[in-house]
Amino acid sequence: MKKITIIICLILSFKSFAQQNYNRLWKKVEKLELKGKTTSAAEITHKILIEALKKVMINKL
Repeated sequence: MKKITIIICLILSFKSFAQQNYNRLWKKVEKLELKGKTTSAAEITHKILIEALKKVMINKL
């Protein structure tokens, strides 16, 4: 029972970390767009998309 609790806590903490990472990247995108650097913003947006697609593929396994 203790192992299951630890595993659940680890999964939730990783999920929280991933969400924070997305938030950080989206803030970068917003700052770049405000500076008129749309190409750089698009590159980061593409990275976000790739990471999200990887997670979807992993969840489907």
